[in-house]
Amino acid sequence: MKKLWCVLLSAALCLGAAGCADEGVNTEGWVNESGEEPITLTWFVDVDTFNKEFGDNLTDREIFCKTGVRIEFSNSDSVTGSSKLNTMIMKNSLTDLVSTPAEGGSHVQMIKGNRIWDMKSLFAEYPEVEDFVPADMYKWCSYPDDGKLYGIRSHFFGDDCESGELLANMVLVASGNLMEEYGLDPQEDFSSMDKLISSLEKVKEGEQKKGTKGFIPFYTASGGEELNEFLAIPRETPDGDYLDWRDTKEAKELAVDLNYMYRKGLISNLSFTESLKLKDAIMQERVFLVLMNFANSQYELWDAYNDLGDQYVAVGPLRNDDGDDPLLTCWTPNGYLATCISKNCRYPERALKLLEFLYSDEGQVLSNFGIEGESYYIDETDGKYYYTNEYYAMEDYEAAEVYGFNWYEVLTSRTPYWRSLMGLPKINPARFTQEIHAYFSQYAYNTRVWNSIHPTDTTTGLPNVMNTANAKFVWTQIITAADASKGDAEARELVLAKYNEQLAARNNVQIGTVSYTDVTDFYTARFKEHKETLGEELAWPGYKN
Repeated sequence: MKKLWCVLLSAALCLGAAGCADEGVNTEGWVNESGEEPITLTWFVDVDTFNKEFGDNLTDREIFCKTGVRIEFSNSDSVTGSSKLNTMIMKNSLTDLVSTPAEGGSHVQMIKGNRIWDMKSLFAEYPEVEDFVPADMYKWCSYPDDGKLYGIRSHFFGDDCESGELLANMVLVASGNLMEEYGLDPQEDFSSMDKLISSLEKVKEGEQKKGTKGFIPFYTASGGEELNEFLAIPRETPDGDYLDWRDTKEAKELAVDLNYMYRKGLISNLSFTESLKLKDAIMQERVFLVLMNFANSQYELWDAYNDLGDQYVAVGPLRNDDGDDPLLTCWTPNGYLATCISKNCRYPERALKLLEFLYSDEGQVLSNFGIEGESYYIDETDGKYYYTNEYYAMEDYEAAEVYGFNWYEVLTSRTPYWRSLMGLPKINPARFTQEIHAYFSQYAYNTRVWNSIHPTDTTTGLPNVMNTANAKFVWTQIITAADASKGDAEARELVLAKYNEQLAARNNVQIGTVSYTDVTDFYTARFKEHKETLGEELAWPGYKN
């Protein structure tokens, strides 16, 4: 399985030494065309499954050739999570470069602790390095408390993204083998909640007759909560205020439908409690329809094809009763990782130049595709970049040893740029999984005005109230509020009662003088600030049609 352009999480490395050093991988005999003295930069990645090692492979040799830099990577682990980075922040022992989830707790901690450089200060200090950061990144990704940008963002989408460049998070797919066996049409038979439920009932009845043990017609790790996006449940009021989609009548109807599915055995708590992992459900051929995060789970579909001969297919689009198109949350509108240069680094100019190279067109092609003629080729007919069959045929560890461009895309990718270069793979299963994602990405919209509206300043008490309030509203408790012994009318009353009870508990949270109303007021204020930045009165796409 190969990481094409989404986050593929693998095995972990141990934490490396802090500060700058001249040790590291032996580059004797490597070509250095940069004119710079060879140095080693340390780079900590706050992703517990990061497994990139700088070494004797085609990509790392090219990076050294262009920059004169060796890289000593280290990362967090699955047991302690971000605690390693937090300890480094506390002890002021950060590595030269640090990549951490943007706007996460560790990123904020580095900013507040004055441990990392803001980008404008670096470019002012080293004017010979031209500012390569997109203007939109400064506009949308600067820390709200001081207006400064700390680090560059990977997978950032600018305001000028055209249709098709945004990527959807969620997809709805079904087993191709079962679709064919039960004569279901992937579009028509999944175009509404009623038709989706009827299709699930048809497949369940057939699998029961076959004696398939533990069969789950609909697998979802979240109780189906993300179906709100497919049903285009609004996230803004007609007056332009921020709206939590859970506060709508449409959300309550979705909960009633999902409870019906739960009572009829179409959805199992084995899936949304993850007692049964998606991979196990697929490989045991126990699941039909799957609602999943594509970036996290696309390779489960690879396994199904390679090991079972089952090609999963996109279904729908599922639409609401008004026939509206889905409005799917786009992937990382304000970026995934923030890669920062720490104030411990003895060579900040070289670190800046390294990022400049990786963020350049040349560096982007190298980071996403590797070396032309080795891991990719450019098709003469359409000018698109395609991975070679030799690359696809390799196991992950083999590709890392030979080509070595794994993970650079995650660290520094200018997503729209390389997405515009890449063609759909020409062999299965890479081809059909990318076609699935492209199918749903046509319904993705720019969610930037809703992004980063949460409070970051803990002194206000707002984050504590927000987290406490959110913990009061548990979707899976709502959709399981009525069991199979209840009729439809009674079940509806129980689900709505549980829904309203949890909404009230959430809305009534107060810690000291700070209430949840203060949090929602903060959301609305930030939401309106973002719309003002865009020059729009209304942001919800459904209001613009």
